[in-house]
Amino acid sequence: ALLAGAFTASAQLSVVKEAKSMKKDPAAAAKVLEAALTNPETANDPNTWQLAGDLQKAIYDEENMKLYVPGGQADMPKMYNAMMKMFEYYLKCDEVEQAGVANGTVKKAKLRKKNAETLLKVRPNLGNGGVEAFNVNDYESAQKYFGLFVDVTENPMFADQAAALKADTLNSLYANYAAMAATMREPKDIASVIKYGNIGKVNDTEGWQSLMYMAEVYGKEKVDSVKWLEIVTEGVDRFPTKDYFVANLMDYYLNSGKTDEALAKIDQLLTVSETPYYLYVKGILLAEKKQYEDAMVVLDKIIEKNSD
Repeated sequence: ALLAGAFTASAQLSVVKEAKSMKKDPAAAAKVLEAALTNPETANDPNTWQLAGDLQKAIYDEENMKLYVPGGQADMPKMYNAMMKMFEYYLKCDEVEQAGVANGTVKKAKLRKKNAETLLKVRPNLGNGGVEAFNVNDYESAQKYFGLFVDVTENPMFADQAAALKADTLNSLYANYAAMAATMREPKDIASVIKYGNIGKVNDTEGWQSLMYMAEVYGKEKVDSVKWLEIVTEGVDRFPTKDYFVANLMDYYLNSGKTDEALAKIDQLLTVSETPYYLYVKGILLAEKKQYEDAMVVLDKIIEKNSD
């Protein structure tokens, strides 16, 4: 058994050595190296993951360079796939190296700085990869690209850049897209809808989408009436022009016999914007209370505002 174990370890080290010798053909080298990424003898060595990341970077760079050559045709799926693997392998390299420092098997972490700089340079392209995946209805991949863009802000590998990364407004925008992709994929990734939805909801223009996706989750899949009401109410307060939230909140009030509370809320919204929809809701609520003349006055305003 000991001899067999030694043979296996030697074989995996030989795989790493072979992959290194094939660097001029990074795709082939990456294929050879795959076995070493799952064998404990080599998978616990940060240099194995470093090599894996370097090979994916070479594939990415080769395709990316074609974009700057007149008439060049880059294989975009290949390029984005290599970028995703580059992130995966460099992040794993850092994790293994830091663990080695902690347990004493690695004297000093020396790979983080260079790898972090490399990943931050290509990070903006994660958004492009997400768009590309959306365009072909590959929602699982789209979620990975947009989600990774956001997740990087919390990764210890980029701790010295954390403040600047978290200040980037693209985080909340892309979190919306990650939540959208998590909603559209089959099966729906409920945990990710909530995770990215809570980040995306702060976006001033697209945040309503995250709140809507979360409301759907709490109303259907992960049923929680208290959380649902909290999300819908937040949607009304932050995005009062989005009828989805107003309609759901009013239905809740009506079904709960809270017509007075509904009227108070719609009157509050009408002070902000007297839209035909808000007037319609108020008319329905007044009719519900059998205040028909008052309801007619409100509904007549809709006709006056828009003869169509």
